[in-house]
Amino acid sequence: MKKNIFYTVLPGILSLALICACQTAPGKNGKARFITFSETKSIPLTDAGEPAMMQEFNLLDLEDEDPDSALFRSLVYGGQTVEQYAAAKEGLYRTEYFEAKSGFGEGDDYGESMNWYHNETVSLVTESPRIRVFSKTGESYTGGAHGIREQRYFVIDRPAGRQIDTAFIIKNGAEGELTALINDALRFRADLGPGAALTEGGFFEETVEITENFFLDKAGMSFHWDQYEIAPYSMGPVEVCIPWKKLTTLLSAEGEAVRRDLR
Repeated sequence: MKKNIFYTVLPGILSLALICACQTAPGKNGKARFITFSETKSIPLTDAGEPAMMQEFNLLDLEDEDPDSALFRSLVYGGQTVEQYAAAKEGLYRTEYFEAKSGFGEGDDYGESMNWYHNETVSLVTESPRIRVFSKTGESYTGGAHGIREQRYFVIDRPAGRQIDTAFIIKNGAEGELTALINDALRFRADLGPGAALTEGGFFEETVEITENFFLDKAGMSFHWDQYEIAPYSMGPVEVCIPWKKLTTLLSAEGEAVRRDLR
């Protein structure tokens, strides 16, 4: 990890730096719906200013008056506000960072391994009268060969005030057909022939099961796996989309209603 990743972002900073903004963003109807929270900090490990840990948060919250706000915060922030969530994460990584310092002796070269970072972003992916889809992406480096990236999707059924899972969209008994569509999409992604084992394309297993980490939009139903979940780090995150037209016969009544709502 290069030092200039940190010091070109906030040049000349040798002590704690804080950039924080919390503001309300207007909705389509002119009324405020979303609150954005942004914060960037550089936390030096020593008085010399290098190495340092960079923390960046670009988070989204819903106003208290929004019917989805309590569910959204429960799913995405463990019931906390964005400010509480960011403060808790900062404290956790700050503690781990300075504890890692104890592994070095006096005069040791910290090297690149102590140029830590932690970034998190929460954004709105899809919104319709029926559903809202949010994405939460985090990326961290805490020493070692490379950082780790994680991305999770949250699909909210607005009328029911609940999180949607695949069983809500796909009718009972159609799981096998959906699994086949997902594996076909992964084979296509890996340039494999029909029925080929996914291991021939570098995946860990010959086939994969349905993941509940998915999102919905006008294109269809997309499934996401982070690095190391079904393939090596070198393959990066894996995401495939199953178009609505391929799901037509697999949809539950609720799934069909969602599909029509997203058209």
